[in-house]
Amino acid sequence: MRHFTTITPGKLHSRKTPGFRAQGQTGMVLIVSLIMLMLLTLLAITATRTSVLEEMMAGNHKQATQALFAAEEGVSKAIDELMSLTIND
Repeated sequence: MRHFTTITPGKLHSRKTPGFRAQGQTGMVLIVSLIMLMLLTLLAITATRTSVLEEMMAGNHKQATQALFAAEEGVSKAIDELMSLTIND
């Protein structure tokens, strides 16, 4: 039952209206809002996991690139060393 309060000068009146609730809609707002909250939570969790995975991928790419540059520099130094040995002989 829903209570309505009316204010008149000097008095406060309250009255009840029986049968105010619509049939079949008891608690539906709560259920719908909980479902929406669950969907938004899943969306936030998915976005967070995606962000973490992308950060890990970027770190792995950086390490692979640094390893490639170090290997190329090592090969270049080895070639230079071998070339200087054959020229000096």
